[in-house]
Amino acid sequence: MARGVDLEEVKNNIINPEKLVFVEKQEIEDKTKEKYDCYFAYSDYLCHRYILTINRKIIIVTIIKINRNWQKIIERK
Repeated sequence: MARGVDLEEVKNNIINPEKLVFVEKQEIEDKTKEKYDCYFAYSDYLCHRYILTINRKIIIVTIIKINRNWQKIIERK
C-alpha cells in the first residue's frame, strides 16, 4: 500500500479504466515515451491521480490520493 492506495486497485484502474474521468497528455523530452496525467474518480471528494509513462510498458511515476473536491482541479486544466 503506497500513499494509502492499494496496488491491486491501481492495477485494476489501469486495466479497466471505468473510473477514469480525465486524462491529459504531458510533454516529455524523450520522444520514444508518452506521459499522461490521469484522474480516477470514486466520489465527489475522493479521487486518485496517477502520472503514467508508456514505453512498451506502463510505468507508474506517481500516485496521489485526493480527498477534496477534485472537479475544481480538473476545471483549471
